[in-house]
Amino acid sequence: MNDLDRLIQDFFTIHLRRHRGLSPNTVKSYRDTFKLLVRYLSKRQGSRRLGLGDMEPKMLLDFLEYL
Repeated sequence: MNDLDRLIQDFFTIHLRRHRGLSPNTVKSYRDTFKLLVRYLSKRQGSRRLGLGDMEPKMLLDFLEYL
């Protein structure tokens, strides 16, 4: 598991569920959006595994525009 995987997992299991107490459906919505983001970034970066460095502000803004 790389840094990005660990951070995303912690975001869902610790932050959203434990700290914020969000409903399962809300967490699923976040999850689905992250899936779209990872798919989008993977397509732009090629076949290599994504890392934390790939989460640049410009890429995130491009993703939001894509949506």
